Amino acid sequence: MFISFLNKDQQGILLSLSKKIINIDGVVEAQELALYDSIVAQCEADVEPKEMKLDSIADYFSSQKEKIALLLELVGVAHADENYHELERNIINDISEALFIDSSLLEDMESWVHRQFILMKEARIFMEAE
Repeated sequence: MFISFLNKDQQGILLSLSKKIINIDGVVEAQELALYDSIVAQCEADVEPKEMKLDSIADYFSSQKEKIALLLELVGVAHADENYHELERNIINDISEALFIDSSLLEDMESWVHRQFILMKEARIFMEAE
């Protein structure tokens, strides 16, 4: 949804961190893989996952828009299976801190993403109603 705000390097970091979040709880759900595939489809064609150390992430994401775009996408990945696991929350907190994002802003973003998933679920119910 916000991938267009990211350059190729940033998109590669998003792919790498998304994989990490998907795998961190030891359970990979179909919804998580589907969302990952959607993220890949929105990235530039030749983007590959880009590994990097968390302490250097701020070097790649300088603007507030880029930081928020990354975090909203990652929180979405963490919510994809409708289970925001503690390990997922911890890594997102670590990323947020490395980007110098205030914890209250992160909480607001987590709430926003959660509401978006609820609205999407509602929309699917509307589509199935006859």
